[in-house]
Amino acid sequence: VFDFRTRVGDFLITNCKNVGLSVLTADCASLILHDPVKEVIAIIHAGWKGTLAGITATVLKGMQAEFACVPQDLKIYFGPSALSCCYEVQADFLENLKNDLRGQQCIIIRNDANYFDVSLYNELILREAGVPASVISYEAQRCTMCQPGYHSHRRDKSTRERNITVVSLK
Repeated sequence: VFDFRTRVGDFLITNCKNVGLSVLTADCASLILHDPVKEVIAIIHAGWKGTLAGITATVLKGMQAEFACVPQDLKIYFGPSALSCCYEVQADFLENLKNDLRGQQCIIIRNDANYFDVSLYNELILREAGVPASVISYEAQRCTMCQPGYHSHRRDKSTRERNITVVSLK
């Protein structure tokens, strides 16, 4: 989560052209938010902890406060991450969602195992804030755990390699 006092966190927002913003992920979600009207971009590293802490809502509020962005004008892009096909969570994880109705919608039970859909959780936050479903793109999203060519901490426990997501304004 971003600390506005120290400017440290898991996201970046800018309206500067020709400046690349990036995040490194191994299974966490990467999201790009683009406001073509105000010419603003943001990039988010959304692991399960940041997601449950509301990092996506924080970014939306930051874009609104700093640049007068309107959720209805945004375009959203999800990058590679561990998807619900492979993102198995243990019973103790479910304690984090005990009082979270949104989070409970993001648990898939399959073969007596629980799987978490972190992308859906972030999409629900975006939609609740007024971002239309029609502007949310999953075209670049791939599962880092089961798709070849992606780095996955959950799959390759000892890897320190990461995937990079980059965005810039022209």
